[in-house]
Amino acid sequence: MKYLLAILCFTALLNPTNAQNIDKKTITWGEIDLLDRRMSAYPSEPNADAVVLDAVTRVRMEIRDGRPQMTVQVHRRIKLLTENAVAPLSKISLPIDIPANRLQMRDMQAQLIDVSDDRQSIPLEELKEGDTQSLVFSQLKSGLLLEYRYEFTTDSIAPLSNWSFQENLPVRRSELWATISPAFDYTPTFLNREKINTFADAKSIAKVFVATDMPPTRVKTSGFMTSNYPTTVRFQINSVTWTDGNKQIYTATWRDLAQNLYKNEQIGGQYLQKGNYDQLWKAMYPSVSAAKTEEEKVKSIYDFINKNVEWNGSWSIYTTESLNKAFENRAANSGELNLMLVACLNSAGIRALPMFISTREHGKVNVTTAAAGQFNHLVCYTESNGAPRFLDASDSYRPVGMLRTESLNGDGWLLDISNPQWVKIVPTLNISQTLSTFALSKEGDLRGRFSKTSKGYGAVTERNDITRRNTTKSLQRSYQGIRIDSVTTYNLDLNLSSSFKRSFYCIIPQAIEAVDNKMTILPLWRTGLEDHILTAQRPCPIDFAYPINDLHVFNLSIPEGASVVKIPKDELFELDDHSIIYQFASIQKGQIIQLNIKVQIDRLHFEAAEYLKIKEFFDKIAAKQAELVVLKNVKAEPLSSRR
Repeated sequence: MKYLLAILCFTALLNPTNAQNIDKKTITWGEIDLLDRRMSAYPSEPNADAVVLDAVTRVRMEIRDGRPQMTVQVHRRIKLLTENAVAPLSKISLPIDIPANRLQMRDMQAQLIDVSDDRQSIPLEELKEGDTQSLVFSQLKSGLLLEYRYEFTTDSIAPLSNWSFQENLPVRRSELWATISPAFDYTPTFLNREKINTFADAKSIAKVFVATDMPPTRVKTSGFMTSNYPTTVRFQINSVTWTDGNKQIYTATWRDLAQNLYKNEQIGGQYLQKGNYDQLWKAMYPSVSAAKTEEEKVKSIYDFINKNVEWNGSWSIYTTESLNKAFENRAANSGELNLMLVACLNSAGIRALPMFISTREHGKVNVTTAAAGQFNHLVCYTESNGAPRFLDASDSYRPVGMLRTESLNGDGWLLDISNPQWVKIVPTLNISQTLSTFALSKEGDLRGRFSKTSKGYGAVTERNDITRRNTTKSLQRSYQGIRIDSVTTYNLDLNLSSSFKRSFYCIIPQAIEAVDNKMTILPLWRTGLEDHILTAQRPCPIDFAYPINDLHVFNLSIPEGASVVKIPKDELFELDDHSIIYQFASIQKGQIIQLNIKVQIDRLHFEAAEYLKIKEFFDKIAAKQAELVVLKNVKAEPLSSRR
């Protein structure tokens, strides 16, 4: 669980002048309220699997022995409400995104507390995976309260630090205490400022930021659900005054930032100095040299990196080692993967540049503040016939020119040393057609097939799911007892830019509820929209990832002698500006019932003030999808209920 955005350093929250008291705590280890121990559901989020009851982090930033040093103390309490919380909370990320070898951990403790206040100390272990540092717990169980604390130091420093008070879990109370040397000058900015209380602690030199009753971020990569705008405080370093009196000025303009990143050994140095990627280039050169056109060269380089280097799960704009080393390890962070593309495309004579992005979970970029810390990902920018093209390595089933869904979060910033600029990102349209053809037997079983054709982001998901069998599992979750006889796949590898199709031949047993001589067919005409009933309130905007154009056709052949008692009526739901359209149509021809559903989403951004309108729209869709087909079996004897 990544519960905080990157805090690469905290800078000058105030100018302290006297003694510090970073060890003062607003919560005390082991002192747990009885009501917290007894909690079985969190009132603000009744369906939550867990809740962060208290999160207190203390940060001290200072200059020591001529170098920056940051000390971070973390103390957290989490109530595990269901078994679903156990696995995600068994491994957590640190609230800082720097290489593990730049951290020194100490004072790690963890305990589980039950309703009777019995305590059990449990191991809290470090886990280093590549350049990522995590902590691992064992023996977690639902119903228990997890309390843990630890401390680490680092000498890492960056132009911007982010602190988010929201997580993937609801947070009852989150505190940030910052004690910073006056050597650091800063400018703070806030997102959802009205939710953050700020005060200076009277007995210390810390400035304190507090937020309460924070809802979960609910960040999804699905096109239907949306990235939240986390309640955040950001700190921009303006300058650092070192102990020798020298002052280091950080970026003031985007052009200044471009100059710094271009010269940075972890970014510009990697694709500008061939010694950092010559072994990678040597390995892929035979396939690139065999390419006859520029398009074939681009695809050859893109495919080689996707097939030979795996994404290690870490977002970053910086390299931790040389690109050659990442290639040798066959694993790389997101920045390393795409700097490989930049470097090798340039070596092949194709102009390419890094383009910086803040992912959907990382939050929106403040374009008035020039700071590298606002970005957590970079992609490769090139052009095709004069038009921008974005390459985003990590998935062998995502075609050239399609960004990851996580990258669809506004415009990207291009590191063009002569003309750094913002570049508009137009998401790829997602198109899908689902044809379901089933016959209802007299026994109440449905026999037939689902056929789905996808193009765009849906096709990427479908192609990946076939290797992981996710779609089969999804069908089994959606349709209880479904038996899949066979699966036919079309165009898995040949042309990733074209449509992908799969057909599932299956039997859905007991697909009806029968009372007397009436049969109610369970709603099998799914679009995915019905799964996303929105919460009652949302104080932030909505951003869909990409535009959608879906068609669902459900053909049902009913037995001879059966007649239709009830069928969902035709319906059209659309917003006033026609930016979201849902159309439902039903047709009966003899013993065939056909249900047609069209979904179109063209507009991607909705302001917070429009939220209730969008919620009402989705609620109507969910209700429509739940409507039933009811038949009368006039020739059969009365049937008893099957359920």
